[in-house]
Amino acid sequence: MQAYRGLGFGPSRIDSAAAREAVLAQGDPFLSIYDSACAHVDDGTLRMLAARLSGSWKTCAVVTTVQDNTDFEFLLYHLGQQVDSAVGDPDGHPGGLAAVRGLQQAETWRAALGMKRFSSLPHRAGDDPDDPVSRFVAIAEAAARAAQPYAEDRLAAWCRLAHLPARAALRGFVDAAASPGNRRLALAPQARAPYPGSSGATRGPGPAGVWRAAGLSAHRNDDDFPYHRFFPAAWPTEAGAEAGFVWPVLCRDHGLHNLRVALHIDQSDSHPADGFVPLHVALAAHAAQNGRIVSATPLASFGQSVPGEVARRTADIAFDAHPFGVPEPPPGQHGEVMLLLRVELRAPAAGEALITPTLRVGGPEGGTSKGAPLILPTLRLAARGPGWMPIAADPMDENPARRQAVLRLNAPACLTHVAILADSGPELRDALRTLAEAFLLPMTDTDLVASIRTQKHRTADGSLADASPGGASHIVPVAGLLQGQLWPKLFQASRDLQSLQIEILAAGAAHGLAGFSMQTSLRDAGEAAGGEGATVAVALWVIGDAAALRLLRLDMVAVRDTFAAWVRGAAPLQAWMADCTWVPDFDHYESYAMTLYEAAAAVDWMGRGLAGTLCGRAWPRRRLRFVAPHMWLGWELAALVDTSRLASVALVTAYADGVEVELRRPADLSVMERLLVPVLPLHV
Repeated sequence: MQAYRGLGFGPSRIDSAAAREAVLAQGDPFLSIYDSACAHVDDGTLRMLAARLSGSWKTCAVVTTVQDNTDFEFLLYHLGQQVDSAVGDPDGHPGGLAAVRGLQQAETWRAALGMKRFSSLPHRAGDDPDDPVSRFVAIAEAAARAAQPYAEDRLAAWCRLAHLPARAALRGFVDAAASPGNRRLALAPQARAPYPGSSGATRGPGPAGVWRAAGLSAHRNDDDFPYHRFFPAAWPTEAGAEAGFVWPVLCRDHGLHNLRVALHIDQSDSHPADGFVPLHVALAAHAAQNGRIVSATPLASFGQSVPGEVARRTADIAFDAHPFGVPEPPPGQHGEVMLLLRVELRAPAAGEALITPTLRVGGPEGGTSKGAPLILPTLRLAARGPGWMPIAADPMDENPARRQAVLRLNAPACLTHVAILADSGPELRDALRTLAEAFLLPMTDTDLVASIRTQKHRTADGSLADASPGGASHIVPVAGLLQGQLWPKLFQASRDLQSLQIEILAAGAAHGLAGFSMQTSLRDAGEAAGGEGATVAVALWVIGDAAALRLLRLDMVAVRDTFAAWVRGAAPLQAWMADCTWVPDFDHYESYAMTLYEAAAAVDWMGRGLAGTLCGRAWPRRRLRFVAPHMWLGWELAALVDTSRLASVALVTAYADGVEVELRRPADLSVMERLLVPVLPLHV
C-alpha cells in the first residue's frame, strides 16, 4: 500500500469511490500484483511499482506485458533499478531499457535472484552441475533465440528462467480478481493541493488510472472531442450560450446494463444559480471496432432532462438510465461498444465550473455491481465574453466551429511555440533534436512518461509505410528518454518520418501536459525527402496552468527564451509564440489540419482546393498561418509588409533571414493585424 501511496493512491473507505483495484496473489516465490488500470497494457504504473517495491524490500521484481500475439516485455528490477529486459520486437521497441547479455547477464540475475535460486536452474544433458553461470548463459541465449511465433510462449521461457510461474505472468486482471483466495485492494486518489481561491476544489492533474474500470475505459478522441485534452486548464465556452460536451467510453467484452450516471459540478467560486446550468444528459451506445464507431445507428439510447430547480440548487445529479441495455457478447466471442455520454449546459455570463461524470454498470438481472465505478476525466469550463475578433473571421458567422475557434484564440489554455522551416534534411533534424532536448531536459527529473507516436511518409505505391493506421506508438519514462536507444533514431533522416509527436503525461493520465512535435509536409508520389517544396513544422506546447508547470518542472520564461534564441538561428519561413487553446497539429496522410487562426477564418478551404496545400513551401512564403503578439517573418513574408509601420506598435528586429516582430502592448494586436493584411489569408 505504501508503494501505491507514492503514486498518489490510498485505500478507499467506500467501494463506490474506488478509482482502481489491485489484486494480490501469493505464489512461490513471487507475489503477483494485477492492477485494474493496467488490465490491457501497463501505462507506466507497474514499472514504478516494481522500482519502488524492489528498492524498499531489497529484492527483485518482474514486470510482464503481452501487447499482442508477437510483442511482449519482460523487465527485471533489482534494488530499485531496472537491470535487464527482453522484448518481443527489439527493432520496433522504443528502447530506454537496460539490457545485458552473456556473463554480465548471468551476474545480474544471480545478484537479483540470490545464489540458491540461480543455482537451481534445470539441468540438461551435458551441463556441468558445478557451473550454473554457463548453464544460465546457455538457457538465456536459447530464450533470446526462441523461434516460437507467439509472444506468450517466448515470455514463458523468460519467466521459467526467473522461477516465475508462466501462468502468473499471463493471467489477466479479471481472472485474478475472480479467484476467492486473492486479496483485493480498493484504491482512491489521495487529496491533491487545491488551487488558490478554489475553496478546496481539486483542480490539479490527477494521479494514474482513474480513467478505467473493469470492462470500461475512457476513450481518447482529440479530433472530435478536443476539449478534454486541456485539463487542468479551462476550455472556453460562449457566455450565456448553450453547449454540449461528450465523454466517449469504450466497453470491451462486457454488456451495459442498469447504468447509473452521476454528474458532479464544482462551481465553488459562484452560487449554482449563477453558474453553469446542466440542461440534459444523454447516453448512446454504438457498435465499434478498434476504437471507431462503425454504425451511426445506436444499439441503445437514453436521455434525461435536468429539472431547473435541481440544476440550480445542487452540485450533484444522479439518475438511472432505464430502459437502456446492451447484451454481453456470446461466449467465446469479442465485442466492442462505444458509449457516448453527452452533457448539455448553459453557460453563465462569467465564471468557471469543473464537471466530473461517473458511470456504474450493474448486472444483467438488475443486481448492483460490486466493481469500481468509472470516474471520467474532469472537464474545466470557462465562460468568456467577446474578445479579439481576427480580421480573417466574420463577426456575423453562425458556423459553430468557426465561432469556437475565435473563442479559443482568446483563451490561454495552452502555451504554444511553432516554427515552419524549409526542409534541409539531416542538418535541420540535428537542430530540431537540439531544441527538443533543451525543452525536455527539465522533465527528466520527474516520474512522468512520454507517449511517442511516429508515422512514416507514404510509400511509392501510395500506401502508408507503417502497418497500423496511426503509425507506431510507445510509452517510455521521461527520465530515460534522452539516453534511450530510440532517441537518436527519431531524428535520423533515413527513417523518413512524416510525423513525430511526443506527449508528456502522468502515468495513466488521460491526456498530456506538454509536448514536442516535428511534422513534414505531405509528399506526392516520387518526391524525394527534402524536396524543393518540402517544409518541417516544429512545435513545443505546454498546458497553460500552474499545476501542470509544477509537475513538469518548467520555467516558461526559460522555455520562451530558448525557443526564441533557437528560431533566430534557424531561418524559419515563419514562426510564432501564442497563448491560446490549441495543441499544434499539422497535416497527416489520414487528415488535413489547419492552425487555429486559419480555422477561425471565413474561408472555404476545401471548396477552394487549399486543403492539403498549406504545409507546402509556397503557402507560408506568402501567407501567415497564425497571428500572435510575438512572430518571426521570413524574408519573403517581410518583403510583402511595411515593416516601418509595424514599428509603430511593435519592436521590429532584423535578423539574418527575416524580421522578429514583438507587440509592445497586447491591446494593439488588432492594430498590428491590420498592418499585416497583405499576408493574411483573406485574398486566396
